[in-house]
Amino acid sequence: MEEIEKNEEVEDKESRAEPSEGTMSARIRRTLREAEESVPSRDIPLEYVNRKQRAKENKSSRGSGSDLPKKKKLAGAILAVIPTVVCVVIVALAANMNKAAFETPKVEPFARNVILIGFGLIVISALLAAFRPRIPKAIGWIVWALFPAGTMLLCEWIIRNPFNGKMTWKVILLNIAIYYITAGFFLFLTRNTFVSVICATVFPLVLAIANHYVHLFRGTVLFPWDLQSLGIAMTVVDNYEFDFPLTLALVVESFVVIWQLSYFSRVKILRSSWKKMAVSFVCAALCLAMGIRYGLYISDGNKAVDDFDLYPYLFTPNSVYNYDGMMVSLLYSLQFMSVDKPEGYSVDKVNELAAAYEKSGDDGENNAKETEKPNIIVIMNEAWSDISVLAPFTTTEEVFPVTSALKDNVARGQMYMSIVGGNTANSEFELLTGSTMAFLPPGSVAYQQFIKHDTPTLVSSLEAQGYQSAAMHPYLAKGWDRDKVYVWFGFDERVFSEDFPKSAERIRSYISDRAMFEMIEKLYEKRDAGKPFFLFGVTMQNHGGYTGHYENFPQDVFVEGLESNPQLSQYLSLIRETDFAFGEMLRYFENVDEPTIIVMFGDHQPGEFVTAPLYSNAGLAYPPEGDAQYDKYIVPLIIWANYDIEERDDLLLSPNYLSALICETAGLELTPYQRFLCDLQKKYPVLTANFFIDADGKFHTNDEMDAIEDFNDYKILQYNQIIDYKNTVGQAFAPKK
Repeated sequence: MEEIEKNEEVEDKESRAEPSEGTMSARIRRTLREAEESVPSRDIPLEYVNRKQRAKENKSSRGSGSDLPKKKKLAGAILAVIPTVVCVVIVALAANMNKAAFETPKVEPFARNVILIGFGLIVISALLAAFRPRIPKAIGWIVWALFPAGTMLLCEWIIRNPFNGKMTWKVILLNIAIYYITAGFFLFLTRNTFVSVICATVFPLVLAIANHYVHLFRGTVLFPWDLQSLGIAMTVVDNYEFDFPLTLALVVESFVVIWQLSYFSRVKILRSSWKKMAVSFVCAALCLAMGIRYGLYISDGNKAVDDFDLYPYLFTPNSVYNYDGMMVSLLYSLQFMSVDKPEGYSVDKVNELAAAYEKSGDDGENNAKETEKPNIIVIMNEAWSDISVLAPFTTTEEVFPVTSALKDNVARGQMYMSIVGGNTANSEFELLTGSTMAFLPPGSVAYQQFIKHDTPTLVSSLEAQGYQSAAMHPYLAKGWDRDKVYVWFGFDERVFSEDFPKSAERIRSYISDRAMFEMIEKLYEKRDAGKPFFLFGVTMQNHGGYTGHYENFPQDVFVEGLESNPQLSQYLSLIRETDFAFGEMLRYFENVDEPTIIVMFGDHQPGEFVTAPLYSNAGLAYPPEGDAQYDKYIVPLIIWANYDIEERDDLLLSPNYLSALICETAGLELTPYQRFLCDLQKKYPVLTANFFIDADGKFHTNDEMDAIEDFNDYKILQYNQIIDYKNTVGQAFAPKK
């Protein structure tokens, strides 16, 4: 008996001692037995006890942070300090690029406050990096709960002040809602508050920064279809001068600190079992469903507009962002990504319209057998415009010394374009097809969205009358998909920058207009002399931006009162250079024997970042109101011939009518579609993506088009030409044989 008691006493001592590796199994069994005895009704799986025990032992074996290898500790310290370094660099860069705000006798209060807040964020970041604290979960949840609203406000602040009174509180909350839905989706998907913060903030931040620079360079904001233009935008980005305003710096720095704070206060959820993980994924799916429903609600036409008083007019995109916010504006615009079938559309209706406009008898058009068809050269000149239509100003040198002096055999006037500052391809689309951007989704790029097939155009109608054709653009062939589109339009020959000699003159980084005009002359000399020649060219010399390159292109035109504005001076100096080069080409074609018509017009005005100073310089309000707000869409148009044509100086039209005007001027046969356009132009001489003008000179917004039957007929013809290409009615878009 005594021996048994001794054995039990020894066993009891061993059980109280720290277990060794050899006694581990015995202790686990004893722990399990004791647990079963104390709670008889509860079954504790052996696997659970083993897992808890191993976790405790692993934690004990790791020891304190002082036992970590020095290299690992050093790497952790370096990673921790990176956010602080980023914050310091951001503040220093912004301060350096905005020296003017600090060099005035009295430092601007806004600049001072931004820098003070910036230094405060640096201190917070440095403290987090130095102590690397494990912040309580409660604070982690507070950070997570606040960051979606903060993300929305910070991103909006990059573009413009969200509290400027234009966004109502209902609209602010409507924008914030999508941020919370997105944050919830990533939280349940990753089950980690820190990862969800990163995933839910990076995209809107990048989008807001992109909006800032797009607005800086182009004067407008981003929409979904602009992503298709990203490739061509990246090819010209080197010619722009980037800024880094204090506001942008402070916002980026704020995001860095938010990410850093969320890392040290991160919370992990629903990870301990498959059941909890399943619940997490179900919640993520619900958030995804809510996001899809939210997007459908916003993009579902008038419902959200009525419920939240949204601003629905996409022809003024900057105002859409100002009133509706970035995310709501983007989702609302998705409904315009496709083209609806016009009311009453059918192939029979197209045939009916074509038959109504087929040539019957002598309608004034020259018979191809009786007259010599002239060569036709059409030049769409990049950003070529007379910006004095915006506000009066005086320059040190005349900007248009050559073209303004042309009198004989010249028709000139103004064209209202659908674009300003960018999306060049839309202007050439309207010219070559006779279609209008007014019937396509606001802000879309027709070449990239809708031209994917052979399309009847001015090219095909001229080739049907015996013309040989060529297209020229002294830049990348893939820009705006021109390498494909020009094939679908039917051009016989296509010339891009790689086809120019390396010695071709360049102004700034672009092939000059003079070099392009000389290439046109060479193509003309190599043409088939037995056929009339048609060439369409798009220049590149005057493309923005308009800063830098002063050694390569010394500017000589300055605006009185704005002599210190380098962008304005460079732009006007480029336009003057174009004027001289154009005059040289006209002198060449004056001496050719064949009748030749040369047409030149601008694709759009430069961005408002160039032209805005003209208003204050002239004592005018900016932005302009009333009909004056449409002046930014005006470009000059000049038609010159080396033989007698009707001389005019009162042309007023939009580019969708220009192909018909060119054929009329050349005495060529018109297609039924072109005759329809000629009749429509008499009633509505201007029709753009933003507005139209009637025969009395009155401006109308495009929401008034629905009540006009002529416009619906136009929609039907254009839909058959561009969208319903499998059923295109050939006789509507070809001259009568």
